[in-house]
Amino acid sequence: MFTVREIRGLKLVLHDRPPAHFHRASPQEMHELFLRLTPSFQKTPDLLTFLPSSTSPTSTPFTRVLYSPSFSSFSTDIGIETDTPVPSQRPDRPALLLSSTSWTPDEDFSILLKALSLYEQKAIEAEGRLPKVLMVVTGKGPEREKYMNEVGTLQSGGGGTEEGWKYVRCVSMWLEAADYPLLLEFTHELPFLTHSRLPLRLPPA
Repeated sequence: MFTVREIRGLKLVLHDRPPAHFHRASPQEMHELFLRLTPSFQKTPDLLTFLPSSTSPTSTPFTRVLYSPSFSSFSTDIGIETDTPVPSQRPDRPALLLSSTSWTPDEDFSILLKALSLYEQKAIEAEGRLPKVLMVVTGKGPEREKYMNEVGTLQSGGGGTEEGWKYVRCVSMWLEAADYPLLLEFTHELPFLTHSRLPLRLPPA
């Protein structure tokens, strides 16, 4: 029997290669994504007054279509102006965080809640100089209801003397397979919550 030290051969690191649908999204793709997601946002009571108002199909809470003059390639000497829709990110949009979880004990969601609470406090102290934050959590699992109940208490203040979150919202959503990579590109941060009981572990990709 051979031991690990006695094994000889070429050692290689093979990196995961994403499938083709993980690609650089166009502004139009991003706008269409949020047009699809906006109805889900509107069904969440905690987001009704949190997100910027929008009017489909020209705007969403994160994107909008601006009409800017451009010149036709077949223009005359003085040029022919046409209105071309240009989707862009809204300056008043909240920062978007995304995390995918299986809602199991090996993913310590309480760490994320503590981080969001710390940001809420910092945003209050900054008096509006920091952006609002929308945390989107995808996935299904046994601890989802437990932690989303905690989120509800933090956002509402729990009916006690403490005020609820003003600058932070956390929602649980189920995304279509085609929409996940698009939303992934739009996000500002990707919290990594998994911890390992083993002495060694691979770093996240």
